[in-house]
Amino acid sequence: MRPNHYRVYSQVDKAMWCCVGSGIESHARYGAFIYAHEADDLYVNLFIPSTLYWGEKNVLLTQSTRFPDEPSTRITLDSDARFTLKIRYPEWVASGKLTIRINGRSVRTTARPGEYVSLARAWHAGDRIDIALPMGTHLEQMPDKSHYYAVLHGPIVLAAKTQPFADEHLNFLAGDARMDHIPNGQACPLDAAPMFISDTRDFARKFKPVRGQPLTFTAPGLIRGKDAERIRLIPFFRLHDSRYTIYWPYSTPQGYTHIRAEAEQAEAARIALDAQTIDQVAPGEQQPESDHGFQGEGSEAGLTKGLHWRHASGWFSYVLKDPKREAKRLRLSLAKGDAGRKFDVLANGRLLETMEPDVAAPQEILARDIAIPQELVENAGGTLVIRFVAHPGSVTGGLYGLRLLR
Repeated sequence: MRPNHYRVYSQVDKAMWCCVGSGIESHARYGAFIYAHEADDLYVNLFIPSTLYWGEKNVLLTQSTRFPDEPSTRITLDSDARFTLKIRYPEWVASGKLTIRINGRSVRTTARPGEYVSLARAWHAGDRIDIALPMGTHLEQMPDKSHYYAVLHGPIVLAAKTQPFADEHLNFLAGDARMDHIPNGQACPLDAAPMFISDTRDFARKFKPVRGQPLTFTAPGLIRGKDAERIRLIPFFRLHDSRYTIYWPYSTPQGYTHIRAEAEQAEAARIALDAQTIDQVAPGEQQPESDHGFQGEGSEAGLTKGLHWRHASGWFSYVLKDPKREAKRLRLSLAKGDAGRKFDVLANGRLLETMEPDVAAPQEILARDIAIPQELVENAGGTLVIRFVAHPGSVTGGLYGLRLLR
């Protein structure tokens, strides 16, 4: 769900993960929920092409629709019976906008969004009920009230294909190994994501339908970022084999300037840090750990808020290279959420420092530097084995990053 990320797909003859099975099961269960009945009431809950036989009433009806490409549905009765037909008034249809016609004649309704329209009468074979379900484009803010929004047209979540990296070739088909369903391509910086820029948060009216292309929208003047003028929003369920944005950051024009300035500062700081870096490990990521001779006992790795980490109730270690013997310090990335943990950091068997993450740190992930004695560097032969050892009853880390700095 990260902006500018993507998903991978299982293949017919491999990688049938449990979520594939439950996904298939979900589609199979639609039939259980399109209709429901209670006494003399028949409920229409979902707008899906279907045929229903209600045995207790000897009622046969058919629902025909191209929803959501067309915002309407038709129900045709194929038998005579007296009952109340209750049609769901979806919350995504504005109040007073749902309309119903029976055999071409308008029916007055008083139901509101979230309720049911009740049609009680003696029905006859051949009766037609036409239901118009006009859909509007609206926004849903993240539950934490952060500055991210999803765009929906009616109940349909919209997303846009993106291509943040030129000439990138991603593998969208997963193999059959464990965790192959996790896309392993590069995660894009959040500041590189396309953004909604507007003086007001009331910008849903800026989405414009594309003529001749159902459920396809542009947003002239609203989106800023790479290839913004070519961005099209389409149903997420139709978007495949591409990076995409489904949750969009929002800013005012003034805020955007501030965000870009912060991003430029962060990029400058990153370049400066890379220039200082002799060697580094991304803890919890398979290839970087393999490249740095990972070993450990009682160790685990995981992912928190998109960041990989490793910790251990025992110990773990990496081998860092310092061929020119210019190392001055280690930089550890730790989480203040791990405050209370206590562990030792050793280099080639020598204790450098005992670490305890700081609960009072202003940021979630904090950098802690440890000096490396010069004589240790000179005698290391260009190789430093960095070992993290938990104190009794405690846990190391979690370690989110490790750099050897000159």
